[in-house]
Amino acid sequence: MAILNLSRRWFTCVAVWVLGMAAVAQPLYAANDLEEPEDKPEYQVKFADHGGHMFLGGIGSFGMTSTSKSDAGGVGFRFGGTVGYEKPLSTWSRISLAGDLFIGNASFKDTNAKSQVLVGLGALGKFGYGYSLGSSMFGYWTLGIGPALTKFSSTQDVTGLKAESTGTNLGFMFQLGFEAVIPMTSMLDVVGGVTHTRIGVDTGDVKVSGVTTSGTSFSLGFTEAQVGIRFKI
Repeated sequence: MAILNLSRRWFTCVAVWVLGMAAVAQPLYAANDLEEPEDKPEYQVKFADHGGHMFLGGIGSFGMTSTSKSDAGGVGFRFGGTVGYEKPLSTWSRISLAGDLFIGNASFKDTNAKSQVLVGLGALGKFGYGYSLGSSMFGYWTLGIGPALTKFSSTQDVTGLKAESTGTNLGFMFQLGFEAVIPMTSMLDVVGGVTHTRIGVDTGDVKVSGVTTSGTSFSLGFTEAQVGIRFKI
């Protein structure tokens, strides 16, 4: 009987302890259930609207020439128009696609002669990758390739004999350059830069004193400083 009474007392104490803990814990759980969930800020990545636009303008350049025919150089110029499209990729970088049409002239000193190449019409397709140079100014590294219609002529220093291509000939050119674009207004940009253009010149048949002879081919290099304006359209 003593053991039975002791067991009853232990069971009663444990039951009272469990009921007491449950009574204390119930208000805590109830309070937690009634609490409003904490509002957490929602983070959303927003991308700026980097819209592209077309442009139309004019370019002019002047620079030094060199050829694969001789070590002596000369001077040259070209001018024409450009049309293209540019699109910002971010607040820092951008790309452009453009087409240039131009005419030009390059002179150089050949062996015992003064020579020149007339570019009757040249066309360059250009791709540019650019980046910001400040709050509004930006620059492009450009790569261009295209055809050129050229005509060669040369005058001998001593005899004065003149050699000239019988017609225009097709050559190909490529160009590497850097252009800085300075916005002047919301619609007008000023462009300045440095480029190097390489033209493959084929003289074709050459006429000298009424006699037609076979011509030759050579590479003409043109390192130039260029300026221009363009309008956003």
